[in-house]
Amino acid sequence: NKWDYNSATNTLILKNGFKIKTAASSIVLPDEATVVVEGNAEVVSLGSGAGAVYAFGDIDVELSENAKLYLEGYNGIYTPSGTISVTGADGAKLKTSALQTGIRVASYYEDEEDIVEKDNAIVIKNVDLEMTGYEGIATVLGSVTIENCKVVADTEEECILVDYMSDEPDEKINITIKNSTLDLSSGEEVIQSYIGDVVLESCKTELYTDDEEGIYSYDDIIISGGSLEIDSAENCLESDCGKIELKNVTYNLFFNNPNGEYDIIAGYDVSLSGVFAVYDADMKLLYQGNMTDEIKEMFDEKGSFGFYDENGEFIYPVRVKSVIIPSGPSGNNDAATGGDVVVTPSGDVVITPDGDDTATDSDTTDSTTPDNEDTNPDMGVKPAFSVLLLAVSTAFIASKKKK
Repeated sequence: NKWDYNSATNTLILKNGFKIKTAASSIVLPDEATVVVEGNAEVVSLGSGAGAVYAFGDIDVELSENAKLYLEGYNGIYTPSGTISVTGADGAKLKTSALQTGIRVASYYEDEEDIVEKDNAIVIKNVDLEMTGYEGIATVLGSVTIENCKVVADTEEECILVDYMSDEPDEKINITIKNSTLDLSSGEEVIQSYIGDVVLESCKTELYTDDEEGIYSYDDIIISGGSLEIDSAENCLESDCGKIELKNVTYNLFFNNPNGEYDIIAGYDVSLSGVFAVYDADMKLLYQGNMTDEIKEMFDEKGSFGFYDENGEFIYPVRVKSVIIPSGPSGNNDAATGGDVVVTPSGDVVITPDGDDTATDSDTTDSTTPDNEDTNPDMGVKPAFSVLLLAVSTAFIASKKKK
């Protein structure tokens, strides 16, 4: 009594307490099937078959409120061609442990029998997703869309991958992630698209790899809103033929291989909004400011982002961080800059160019230089931010004395 199947609608219902363990694929479904999970369910495939859930085409997995689905096998959910859709109500959770891939749309063999030729895609919405194993999410010639999810992954290969076999498509096939929290760790590239863009909108993103890039895209990498932290052994962000754009997002990009000669951001058209800081391996400040033409030229030419020291040695930076300066209406005007002097509850002094003169501690994240850092090294571009902070502090102290 732990499951039910409606052949008329191709709907399989897994009720609370459902468990199955087999030596081959545990659940095999026809094209355009639906799996509804009510409560807690566990599906385990012990053999080297296609996986815990195998579909001959499109499959919808619907998780009811607070439902939890655990999948273990060669693949968690697999279809050789079609769309895998996973949606959840409040509190829904999916966990996969896979020898190959947690959620995969792709045939391993071009001559695999009984393949239904369909448009490939993976769509995941409103689900807490946890993945371990070889790969996390992977498609061949299929898009990946994730919305309103919390995704945690620790995999040997890519956490999210869009790939192709022999023929490249005529149009882009993208990875698009919106309004989600990502905590992804990989032994290879964390997020990779060989045939399209990688787009992150309003996401809290933390990526780690000790071997490859954080995000690689053949085309564009566009990240807007939210926050982005990448700790990678090669380029944190790399685009082969497209643009890299970070807009209205707080970011901290760290290159964890001090012996490597890679760019933190590698592309041919790089755009960073706002003020950012650049550091060397000793966490010495190399540059702090906006994206000037000189800095953009270094970013846009792969392998050239760095600074020459007084001895003429080229230094590859290891960290690029956004610097947040809050905004607000007129307040205590600073004569040196024309901005407003603001003090946070913890006593930090910041400047607001145009805006609210009530700043919070979170507003000042990275707005001051860390201790023991040289804010004016003899490098290619001279930072001016430390001078600005000194002017702000002096103006604020003077205004307090007048009161």
